[in-house]
Amino acid sequence: IFTNVEEDEVALQDARDRGGIDDLTPRMEKADKMKYVRTVIENPKKIVSKIIVTVKVHVAIDREAKQQSIAAGDKCEDINTAHKAYPLITKKILKCIMQQCIHILNGCVHDEYNMNVITGQSFYRGTAALLDTYISRRGSSCVEALHSVVDRKVYASSIMRKKLFDARLHWHIT
Repeated sequence: IFTNVEEDEVALQDARDRGGIDDLTPRMEKADKMKYVRTVIENPKKIVSKIIVTVKVHVAIDREAKQQSIAAGDKCEDINTAHKAYPLITKKILKCIMQQCIHILNGCVHDEYNMNVITGQSFYRGTAALLDTYISRRGSSCVEALHSVVDRKVYASSIMRKKLFDARLHWHIT
């Protein structure tokens, strides 16, 4: 979903090259990217297509598990969530995922380069390379204000929150 801004990655690599820094641990590289490289969410259609492909794969896995259970003599009728043929992508989960896809396609997850605020400049790891430092506004109160109002007004009277939680939980488990 997130795309690194290429010019920031080039500037970071240039600073590493000029400073002769090439033995960073993965943790140090991640910290550098968090501080010096902006991330954006650019293409809603690409995100939705990835989600749909993932859902199709899991639906196929669900069908295969059910077919294997039937072939083993299990009727697969009135099964509970602990049963090996119970689908990961239920009708409720699929409906929730499709609502999220609509949400993404409407631009609610898309953001621009200005989502990242320049907080200043710092010398990269003791070298003479001066890089901009960034902090993301994503998740800040200015971004979340609209969603909190919508949450209180719309979702309070529906079971969307429960379905969304279930979908997130299923995705996290897999």
